[in-house]
Amino acid sequence: MSLAYREGLAGQGRPVENVATWEGMTIRPRLGSCSFSVVPDVTPPAIPTGLTAEAGDGVVTLDWNDNTEDDFDYYSLSRNGSVIAGVLLDSAYTDEAVENGSTYSYTVTAVDAGGNESDSSAAAEATPEALGGGQIPGDFNQDAGVDISDAISVFGYLFLGRTAPDCPAGLDFNGDSALDLSDGIGALNWLFQGGPAHALGGDCVQIIDCQDSCN
Repeated sequence: MSLAYREGLAGQGRPVENVATWEGMTIRPRLGSCSFSVVPDVTPPAIPTGLTAEAGDGVVTLDWNDNTEDDFDYYSLSRNGSVIAGVLLDSAYTDEAVENGSTYSYTVTAVDAGGNESDSSAAAEATPEALGGGQIPGDFNQDAGVDISDAISVFGYLFLGRTAPDCPAGLDFNGDSALDLSDGIGALNWLFQGGPAHALGGDCVQIIDCQDSCN
């Protein structure tokens, strides 16, 4: 008897039945039935954690912890409540569409392969600022060093109407956000009496709205 498979197994025009032989007995299995149900995935991914926002000059750099769930698909990042990056595969983003001096609030969600979206992460805020130029704290005359002439210039500006400093914030010796007599005295005390150093230290630091004069 020849067999051919054509829309079903048949031999000489007749269907071939499934049989099983065991210990000389031929058994003809009966067709059975089965049932199944489809349960949709409605469980959202875990809420993203560890969101940080680091402000720079006209930029905010964001980073957060990776999602390690098997069905994770992408992240969605929002700024001030509006989505700015809807499909992010990496757990990091650089936002360059910001302005210095403005505060921005960021949140991120995770989306899985079934389209389920997590709740928003804890918010992270950042305020981009101009970085400013490098300054040696206490350097009134901008010659990249601090000596008695700088302290004298502070007194001259405060009491004799002499030239104003190019970087007042860099002369705030005691860090009280004001330039006054105590700052000039503090500089002299540090220079000649071994008193406390400038509140910003003695190395070159960046100070907003000041020029670069460390070199």
